[in-house]
Amino acid sequence: MNTSIDTSFLESVPFLVPEWDRIEFMLVGCGGTGSHCAYTIARLMYAINITGKTASATFIDFDVVEEKNIVRQLFCPGDLGRPKSNVLAHRLSLSMGLDIGAINKPFDVSMLEINKGRGLNLIVVVGCVDNAQARIELAKSLDLNIPGYTYRVLWIDGGNHEQSGQVLLGNTATFQDLHSYAFPINSGFCVSLPSPVLIHPELLIDEPEPVRHNLSCGELAASQSLSVNFRVAAEINDYLRGIVFGGLRKFATYFDLPTGSSRSIYITKSNVLK
Repeated sequence: MNTSIDTSFLESVPFLVPEWDRIEFMLVGCGGTGSHCAYTIARLMYAINITGKTASATFIDFDVVEEKNIVRQLFCPGDLGRPKSNVLAHRLSLSMGLDIGAINKPFDVSMLEINKGRGLNLIVVVGCVDNAQARIELAKSLDLNIPGYTYRVLWIDGGNHEQSGQVLLGNTATFQDLHSYAFPINSGFCVSLPSPVLIHPELLIDEPEPVRHNLSCGELAASQSLSVNFRVAAEINDYLRGIVFGGLRKFATYFDLPTGSSRSIYITKSNVLK
């Protein structure tokens, strides 16, 4: 029996993002996980704005609210037939006095505007999608980074199965750049983390739909935990707070609801550069 204990957190270093005056959150996917993330992003934006810095957000989703979404996603019957991105952006902008836009189209990397406005900008792309084609487009966002100390686009990817999920953070598209810039000499911090698709290339391949014979609508709804999307969103929120306020020492988190287990991969040279 393996009784070893993971002590890599003790060897980990914090993740350092470039200096910024304005941060833009790009939430891609406003469904099961994304609708929960929208609320956590809004509260984080409020916390940033009262510090004197500026936070804005854009919610992106091409889908509309359907009856089947009401139970699992943060919508209500009055939202039926309306675009998901518009519903969330409008509701949170009005209720919290925030700058949140909406795009009712599939995500395209051209939607990122790195040099928008004056000052130093940071863009955090939060992917809450469930298909490979969307992640292929999300992965292109990291191609906009200039290798070195100017990684101004970060990608957080959240995904789940019926009872488990993972959150991955990265800003570097190639292993070559990762090995060249991740740990500046004698710095005591990390500036470069592997793209989610470098950690898990299978994210770019669609999984076959599970075969479910003779299940009622109620049984189909019950097959996925009602809390799994909320859990993914909570983990994403923790990553976002670490990016904004500092102290983040992990870049991948996995959890399993039936067993109650959770583990993270911490930012050490051996973990990041392997």
